[in-house]
Amino acid sequence: MKEKAIVSTTTLLTSLLAYWYAREMQKDTAPYVILGGFVGSLIGETIVENRKKKDGGYDRNNDSRPLSKYLFSTQGRNGTCDGFGSFAAGSD
Repeated sequence: MKEKAIVSTTTLLTSLLAYWYAREMQKDTAPYVILGGFVGSLIGETIVENRKKKDGGYDRNNDSRPLSKYLFSTQGRNGTCDGFGSFAAGSD
């Protein structure tokens, strides 16, 4: 299964589960569906990460790390960050 399909499927399933829960508890469904979709995307990305690690890791030339890895790392694709949002050229 492709990465996007895994993340999309888990997002959809957790959104539907959150919708069902909100309806059963007679609460407003929108916040539950939004939160359920967010949690589902995190679960999907975790599944994809674990599958990639199991299959031997990442290809250095085709880096397909999830966005969360870029947001919380201090190193960019081709250089390092000085902490102020600008990147210095580096070699891989």
